[in-house]
Amino acid sequence: MTDLILDWKINQVQLALFPNSLIIDGKTALKYIGSAYKHIKELEGQQPMQIPLPPEAPLEIPRIMLRSSDSKSSLNIALNRIDYYFDNNGNDKISDLNTLIIKKSTEIEKFLIESNISLLRIGLIYKSEATVSDQTVADYLHYNFLKKERLINPREISIRYIYREKIANLDSNILIFVRPKGSGIDMDANVMLLDIDANVIPELMKEIEETKALDGKLKDFTSDALSRINDRFEKFPSI
Repeated sequence: MTDLILDWKINQVQLALFPNSLIIDGKTALKYIGSAYKHIKELEGQQPMQIPLPPEAPLEIPRIMLRSSDSKSSLNIALNRIDYYFDNNGNDKISDLNTLIIKKSTEIEKFLIESNISLLRIGLIYKSEATVSDQTVADYLHYNFLKKERLINPREISIRYIYREKIANLDSNILIFVRPKGSGIDMDANVMLLDIDANVIPELMKEIEETKALDGKLKDFTSDALSRINDRFEKFPSI
């Protein structure tokens, strides 16, 4: 069995931002929408959605949803998190996509500053896939990650592991999750999914709240996290 050089296609990038709890009413919703439109221009493409929810609804359900006219970019604002998504669907090269995400992090940071939103935690997730042409994903993972003699002809394998590193001088996790695409009868045995998630560890949230350590640091974190994510793609499976 030979080692393969995999052609990774990035399907989606997500910036997951965890602020101090937000209050979203009619006035603040208009403030957030106006600020997002001002700094993240493509989001003006579609009518914003304000979702009326009862007070007991989970905090993480979005109250405001903004989307670009081509539906590739979106910003969801909940009471305890803000998520920016870029759906790439394997189109842009990683290098071009990285340039775009750095630009978006700068725009989102301006939105946060104008909206007086302080962050307690940041995450950057790249979701990708690659075709394994001459073997199944299970065989590839078996060969590259596991002791071959301990498993015999596995049909499906998924692997998840975490590194602890400093990203922008903050203790952070880099979570790797690799598995076949789909499962059961819908599994594509020759397509491998790889998610790489770089995030500030939750244990720092109290300290960050007290020191405002993430104010103005979104671009710095994103840039440093991207270099580490790129390194994982380039060296895979040696990550």
